[in-house]
Amino acid sequence: MSKLPSSTIPTICTYRRGHGGEGERLFINEFLLPTLAEVTTAPVTVDGYGNILVDAGRADVLFVAHVDTVHLPEEPPKQVVELNDYTLSLVSKNATCLGADDGAGIAVLLYLLSRGVEGQYLFTRCEERGGIGASYFYDNSKAVLNAAKIAIEIDRRGYTDVIYSQGVGDCASLEFATSLADRLGQKMKPSDLGSFTDIATFADIIPECVNLSAGYFNEHTPKETVNLEYVDLLARALELVVWETLPITREAGDFGNYGQYDYYNINRQFSDGDTLTYRQVEDLVKTDPQLVVDILIQLGVTAHDVNTVSEDLYGVSYDDLYNYY
Repeated sequence: MSKLPSSTIPTICTYRRGHGGEGERLFINEFLLPTLAEVTTAPVTVDGYGNILVDAGRADVLFVAHVDTVHLPEEPPKQVVELNDYTLSLVSKNATCLGADDGAGIAVLLYLLSRGVEGQYLFTRCEERGGIGASYFYDNSKAVLNAAKIAIEIDRRGYTDVIYSQGVGDCASLEFATSLADRLGQKMKPSDLGSFTDIATFADIIPECVNLSAGYFNEHTPKETVNLEYVDLLARALELVVWETLPITREAGDFGNYGQYDYYNINRQFSDGDTLTYRQVEDLVKTDPQLVVDILIQLGVTAHDVNTVSEDLYGVSYDDLYNYY
């Protein structure tokens, strides 16, 4: 049974999938595992941390998406979404997020499985809290990772990015990213402006690891949306890729000239007086959260400041946003 992402994302996003919460548990048991049983006869295994692996044939290509969202685990398990002109969003803006990060990626993997695209399919847990599920998989499933030459994650905002460089450095070669972008079309292009995702953990073993734009915007906020038409087009394009024709040129574990701070000194060259972009700040938060904490403390940020900014951006204070339950 073929399942385009546009047919599954709306259901996926009704679950608040905060790690360890009732919503995540219900999503896995009510939706994800039953849907996997519908779309594939390939073996499905669940490891000791709850990561789900589907062995659908070829071992050299690994598809990755994460199950969890930034919802708090104590939030009610379900929420209401609405669809207007292919754009999915929340009905209530007094909420945490839609969860298209990474519901869109989950839906793409389900579609590829439903179309019989061979590969290893990994649904990780706890990506939003630092890639803990991916780290567990790295420590306990070396045979799967050692066999892979390519890892494809669908966990990036926007429409155009083939991310080949993340917080740890280069996770894929520019040659591979360019070649894949050409095959996917849709104005896709290589980008080195990535933040830290699950495949960065695997790039120590897998030569070519890229993260693709998943069609969502304003992730981690009540204003999050996802364009279902784009996700369908991406899924169909991925279905047609002939993976063995792509160049494998990066040596696994070679992250380029990135030392502890070189990531910002080389690719993000901050100059005094510059106003940082959203992406620069997001990358800084993900790659060096302790530095961000120290900066906020030095600046004397107060609870009132946080609530005021939250009200300005989202129409609700931070306290109300996370404590109204």
